[in-house]
Amino acid sequence: LTTTSIAALAATQITAVKPSEFGAMTDSQIVALTPSQIGTLTSTQLGGLSTTQVGDLTSIQLARLATAQLAALTASQLTGLTSTQLAVLTTTQLGTLSTDQVAALTTTAVSGLTTTEVAALTTRQAAALTSSQLGSFSTDQVSTLNATQLVGLTTTAVGGLRDSQIAVLTPAQLAALSANQIAALSADAATGLTTTEMLLLTTTQIAALPPKDLAALASTQVAVLSGTQLGVLTTDQVAAFSTTAMPG
Repeated sequence: LTTTSIAALAATQITAVKPSEFGAMTDSQIVALTPSQIGTLTSTQLGGLSTTQVGDLTSIQLARLATAQLAALTASQLTGLTSTQLAVLTTTQLGTLSTDQVAALTTTAVSGLTTTEVAALTTRQAAALTSSQLGSFSTDQVSTLNATQLVGLTTTAVGGLRDSQIAVLTPAQLAALSANQIAALSADAATGLTTTEMLLLTTTQIAALPPKDLAALASTQVAVLSGTQLGVLTTDQVAAFSTTAMPG
C-alpha cells in the first residue's frame, strides 16, 4: 500500500490489520498513519511494532497514544524512543510508564526529558533510573529533582552522578541524600561539591564519605570543614586526605 492509501484506511480496516502486518510496514508507511488511526490501535497491534518503528512515530502520532497504549509497549520497544519523542510526551503519558519501561529508556532519550517531565516523575519511576540515565541528566534536569525523588534514587544510580551535577544541588536536595547515597558518590562527583555544599553536609553525611572521595577533595573544599565535621572522621578517612588538601 502507498502512504496515501494507508492514510485513507478507515478505522474498521485499521483494526483488522494483524500485528505481524504492522511489523512489516516500512518507515514511511508507519509515519503515514493518521493520529486517528494511531488512536484505534490495540495493545496487540502495537506489540507488532519493532523498536525502529516505534522510533519512527512522529510527535503528532505519539500525542495521540492513550495511556493504556503507552503502557502496552514493551521495555524493548521503548528503547527505540528518541530524545525528541520523549520530550513531547505529556506528564500524564509519562506517568503511565512502568519502572521497567523507564529503566529501558536510552540515555540519549532521557536527556530529552523536559524539566516539567522530570518534576513529574513518580518516586517509583525515579527509583528506576539507572546510573547511566542519571549521569546523562543535564544540570537543569538535576536541579528539578525534588527531595522525594532524590530519596528514592538507588545507590547504584547515585554513583552515576557527575561533578557538575553535584555542584548544582540546592541545600534541600543535598539534605535529602542519605548516608548510603553519599557513600555511593564517585570520587569525581565528590570533587563537584562546592564550598557551600561542604559546609552544609551533616556529620552523618561527612562520616559516610569513603576514603577515595576524601582523597579527591581539593584544599579549598577541606578548608571550609568545621571542627565538628572533621571530628566525626575516622583515622582512615583523615589519612585519605591528600597532603595538599589537609588543613594545618
